[in-house]
Amino acid sequence: MLTIHTLLYGDKYNFDDVNRIAAATDMQYRYVCHTDQGERLRDEGLYPEIILRWADSELGTFEKVNILGQDWGQSLYLDLDIVIQKPEKVWELFTEGMKICKTHWKPDGFEAEHGGGDFNSSVMAWKGFQGVGIKKHFNENPYKWFKEYKGCDDKYLFHEHKDKFQTYDKGVLYSYMYGIDHETDVSPRGRKYRPDPTICLLNGQDRHNFDLRTDYYTHFSNNKVG
Repeated sequence: MLTIHTLLYGDKYNFDDVNRIAAATDMQYRYVCHTDQGERLRDEGLYPEIILRWADSELGTFEKVNILGQDWGQSLYLDLDIVIQKPEKVWELFTEGMKICKTHWKPDGFEAEHGGGDFNSSVMAWKGFQGVGIKKHFNENPYKWFKEYKGCDDKYLFHEHKDKFQTYDKGVLYSYMYGIDHETDVSPRGRKYRPDPTICLLNGQDRHNFDLRTDYYTHFSNNKVG
């Protein structure tokens, strides 16, 4: 069975954001929400079909590394700050090997010498226990990696496990604020609705004083009207 995973902790997101992923894909997959909030989400209105699994909120986004080490068959992890634009193509994101979003909107190796990298863990795929070695490596000294990579799991994955991942091709995923391809994007690169990719990442919310999802749908509507 194909399984879609999400992660919810703290108060940044709520049950609506988890439900949105399931609704956008017409409930065609198995859904697992990894969370520190348990049955409270169910009481608030989480779809009963969504499986709840405990997550360690102290690890923040590094809990994704633990999710990678779990066997749910063919799995796809999706951050809650994404928009599924082509639900009929989501099945193509599942892979036989491990795959992760590459930040094609930045030059290769951008700021890698300062701890940056080319991975964005908003979208990841794996099969079975393919990620168990990564999970084991991380949990041997989790707070070392948390400190070294300043709480950024995708930087850890890039610098410590780059050779284990394939990346999604250009044009499959894009960043609403930062573009789709740094080689071909024209200014302004951000705040653009691009209709062809399967998924739009709304990454970078903490750097902006307006709501990215609302802004996205404004440009989406303008594009449709135009």
